Amino acid sequence: ETQAASKPIEAKFDWDPIIEAARVVVAKGPDATRAFVLQLFAKLDGLTPDARLAAVTSFFDSGKDVRFGDRFTVGAGGYLTDWPTLRVALLDYLSQRDGTAARALAGLLLQSRPDEAGEWTLALRELVRGQRFEDLPPVVVDRIHEFLNDDSWAKNPTRSWLEGFDVVVATGSPSFLPDLSNTAEAASGSKAAQFAAFLASDRMMLVSPVAVMAQLNANPSLFASQPNVRAGLFARADVRDASQLGLLEAYFQRSDVTPAERESFAGLFPLYDLAVSQNLLTHVPSRSMVDMIAHDRATVRAIDRWLAQPDLQQWQTEMRGVRSRIEQQLAEAGR
Repeated sequence: ETQAASKPIEAKFDWDPIIEAARVVVAKGPDATRAFVLQLFAKLDGLTPDARLAAVTSFFDSGKDVRFGDRFTVGAGGYLTDWPTLRVALLDYLSQRDGTAARALAGLLLQSRPDEAGEWTLALRELVRGQRFEDLPPVVVDRIHEFLNDDSWAKNPTRSWLEGFDVVVATGSPSFLPDLSNTAEAASGSKAAQFAAFLASDRMMLVSPVAVMAQLNANPSLFASQPNVRAGLFARADVRDASQLGLLEAYFQRSDVTPAERESFAGLFPLYDLAVSQNLLTHVPSRSMVDMIAHDRATVRAIDRWLAQPDLQQWQTEMRGVRSRIEQQLAEAGR
């Protein structure tokens, strides 16, 4: 066993002994597996670019793989530091060395619809990276919908599937909100899947607030069974932006917003909290204290105007509560 695990990886890349050695080292645990993968990467780095691509391509053409476990850890730059399979590891490696080749391979993988969620996630990452949603090929958009609506993954989600929701956020497209709403509300889905869908919706609000609020107002069924989630999305609105302000005021006028939802909104608005994490494609924006204080002041001014509007009488109690809370926060901040 020790000999197999320590056997040098041959430069010509006969994959059979490499696969055998990989299967042996997996039994020794994640640290040994990670070291083995990094050694493999170093050997590949010793080849010319053409030889390296030929080696990786030949492995994928073989249809073989080695299961490492369920780890799928995102590190700096959106690249992985742990991989669930050897195929996932090699696709991630190729992405860092030859982005064009990685995108081409990603397209082929999605055509074959692999069973491993991690392959879908990384393939989608490669095809979405740096692209506007409007420029994505229809097949990529279709595959994202398929990815989000896979019942088997939703019922038993792996880390590699859950991390893939960041690809949806990166598109900035509210066209995926129905998929996210379905996943968040599905009784048959797991709590992890529901939370991932909520978190992706919340982070998409940070990326495309106007588009998200417009979609929510146009489709009252979205998150209808989870009004607290919907309230939280609208609570991220920045009243200093005229478009966001108009959509927020349209939300206030909606007849389907219940007193309980109004209370949830009031408890969050204006919402600044951010989930800090390493993501495949997106970055969590930062908010300075100066900006948040300016936002608070603008919100107080907006609330004063709303309190004077007869058509918003149903929001009076909640708005007064929000105003009082913000005024207290500003006083504590000495501003």
